Amino acid sequence: MRLITSIIIVFLSLLYYGCAKKSLATDGDPITSPPPTTIKLNGQVTIKGTALSDGGAPAENVTVSIDGNTIVTNSAGIFTFTGKAIDSNKVVVKFTKTGYFDAYRTLVVESNATYSGLSVNLLSETTAGNFTATNGGSVSVRGATFTFQPNSVIKDDGSIYTGIVNVYIPADHPVIINSEIPGDMRGTDANKMPVVLESYGGMVIKLKGQTGENLKLSKPMTYAYTFGFVSNPIQTVKLWVFDGDSGIWKEDSLASLVNGNYYSGSTTALTFLQLAVPHPPALLRAHLPNVSGFSLVNTSNQYNNTGTQRTRFNSNNVCLLYIPALLPSTLGLYTPCGDFVTAFSCDALTAGIATNRYFTVDLSKYLSTITGKIYDCDGVLFSGRAEITVNGNTYSSAVTNGSYSFKIISCQALGAAPSTAIRIYDLNNRLITTIPNYTIAAGVVYNAGDINLCQHPITGTVTITAEGKTYKFNTPKDTIKFYSEYQTLGFFNGIYASNATQSFGFSTQHSGVGSFPLATQEFYIPGTHYAMTWGLYPAGTVNITKYHSGTTIIEGNFKTTSNVNYCYCSADREVEISASFKLEQ
Repeated sequence: MRLITSIIIVFLSLLYYGCAKKSLATDGDPITSPPPTTIKLNGQVTIKGTALSDGGAPAENVTVSIDGNTIVTNSAGIFTFTGKAIDSNKVVVKFTKTGYFDAYRTLVVESNATYSGLSVNLLSETTAGNFTATNGGSVSVRGATFTFQPNSVIKDDGSIYTGIVNVYIPADHPVIINSEIPGDMRGTDANKMPVVLESYGGMVIKLKGQTGENLKLSKPMTYAYTFGFVSNPIQTVKLWVFDGDSGIWKEDSLASLVNGNYYSGSTTALTFLQLAVPHPPALLRAHLPNVSGFSLVNTSNQYNNTGTQRTRFNSNNVCLLYIPALLPSTLGLYTPCGDFVTAFSCDALTAGIATNRYFTVDLSKYLSTITGKIYDCDGVLFSGRAEITVNGNTYSSAVTNGSYSFKIISCQALGAAPSTAIRIYDLNNRLITTIPNYTIAAGVVYNAGDINLCQHPITGTVTITAEGKTYKFNTPKDTIKFYSEYQTLGFFNGIYASNATQSFGFSTQHSGVGSFPLATQEFYIPGTHYAMTWGLYPAGTVNITKYHSGTTIIEGNFKTTSNVNYCYCSADREVEISASFKLEQ
């Protein structure tokens, strides 16, 4: 699956390479070694994200460390950090949980911005094999072989370890690509110069003793690393070791191509390892309206690219991304839950310079609009705040004169459209009510319906005429209910009335006063069931003469043709039904 993902990313970069959007550039802020703070940071930043297990389930109680601060993920795997960054050019986010390899993300941040959607899939530690330290040995798994010299394993204190050595790799695979690679592809070479890496993928390995203690190597292990996903291998490539403290990669040694299908080399490092080609770095400041939480992926480089990572746009709609300088790049744009949107061609950027690029994109197929109306007693329009959470992102709207409106990004990559709820708060930020079960598809305008907050009992009368007879429902003797609800086909208002022997109901899609098509109608009396059937004859019309006016909730009438006792086979038993209604609260 990871191989397929890599092939798709490369394919998309080729497919969209000619689709450059016109951009403007302003250059400045030199990048030297070591890199300085390139973004001035005078205020706080907020970082929100999710930790997942390697199976994709939320990872609870993961310790998240940011600039000496620690947060623990909740039952949904979510964390939030707000504070000042020590170095805005390099904020290292570390994820730690027993039984998993540590995970890292390295960010460039700016003041007074929120970074949402930071996500990691923790890689579980799995025993791949073992060997005796005094004799050495080899451990082979799919994609890699590791060979250890005799008497090469030491403890943390430097003393020789002589027992059984257990070799740990991620579950099912030692080869890591794409978002499994820690950091943000920045590194320093042997001359301590800053670089950005073009990845051939990597490995992660850990050694533990019989009692679970971490072990080190005093002599290099050799490795054979198979790279079936690389189409253009070069003869010699550098091995890089990830430094968790600094959040960047450091040059370690060389690996050589063997028989055209795997790399071989040696190292004493036991951590994340990566084979990669270094390039001079350039900091891209990509600007794109209305894409907070979206991500950019650099999908094209000089040789290969299996180490692409998604860097999120912040709440200022800016994505701060290190890419190779002096090379044109193709940048893939993705929604917060992974839908591919489009690709931008970016000209070669100058090395050592932070550069602005401005892009535009049509998001209409992902943008959903949700509107609605909120009433209180006596037809008073409510004021306060409405809130909705879709695909992990929370949207808020002021409720003014009873009206609210959300414009949200609704993703398609997750398959079925997400179900969510609208939460209503008063002006004192107290939760008043929650309206559940709104299903939001991408690119659709929704009328979420009318919400009635009044708790007073409903009073009123419903009168029905069928086949020359008149029937009445009156409160409090009979039960009469008014409802507004969102269904698959949209928002509906309706009335339901019942007593011990009879029941009646109808619904229509409407908002306010006017004439509207009747959506459903049923009337049951002992021995007879009248039901309006779509398609057999035209639906009737509902005339709403009052709606949320003073104490009146709804008043009006309708007339339609109904079947008798569900005889759908013909129109022989069709009858006319009319009704009038007035409800107050």
